[in-house]
Formats: sequence, structure tokens, C-alpha cells
Amino acid sequence: MIIIRCDSSFEIGGGHVKRCLTIAKELRERGRICEFISINYDGNIISEILSNGFKVKETSLLNFPRSCEVLK
Repeated sequence: MIIIRCDSSFEIGGGHVKRCLTIAKELRERGRICEFISINYDGNIISEILSNGFKVKETSLLNFPRSCEVLK
């Protein structure tokens, strides 16, 4: 499994998430499983990740270290 860590918001935009989605789609076509971890800032585009069929672990900035336990 490949974990992709990316965020989006009103302030930081969604370009990074969209580029990560492109990579995740290509990896999925090659048989890999990809999931995302994203902080749920206001204005995020997590719904776009979900609508492309990927799982997302949503977290807050305060809980971020705990959300990384999924990597263990």
C-alpha cells in the first residue's frame, strides 16, 4: 500500500492534491493500492480524492502525529 500525504485549503490551494491524484491514478492502473492522509482544513478538496475512488484518512493538525500510526 502507498500512503500519500497532501493537504488543500482556501489558503494553500489544491494543486498539490491534484498532482498527487494523477500519480495515484497511474499507480492504481499499475495494480498498486493508494490511500491518502489529509488535514481537513477549511476549503479542502478531500471530496475530489474520494470521488476518484480513494480512501482518505482525515485528520486535524493537532491529531496529525496519531494519524500517522496507520503507517505502522
